[in-house]
Amino acid sequence: MVLDKKNIKRKAQEVRAINHNVRQNILCFLKNGPKSVTEILIHIRAEQSVASQHLAILKRNGFVAANREGKFIFYSITDKVMSYAE
Repeated sequence: MVLDKKNIKRKAQEVRAINHNVRQNILCFLKNGPKSVTEILIHIRAEQSVASQHLAILKRNGFVAANREGKFIFYSITDKVMSYAE
């Protein structure tokens, strides 16, 4: 990776994305496999809009992937999480 201002800014944004207790809780919950939005919001004890906001931040930064199955969306962690967990 080239060390320049753009890459540094992107990495800082990624760190901010996972430097939140709720988002860390979501990532740990997803380590056991894909979960639906409903399962996630029950686990984090939050309303749907709050869970969706946190999931959107994680997705935008590449830490989770979404897969639609019918009317349900399932989230799973990506390999990118492991680069931060080491």
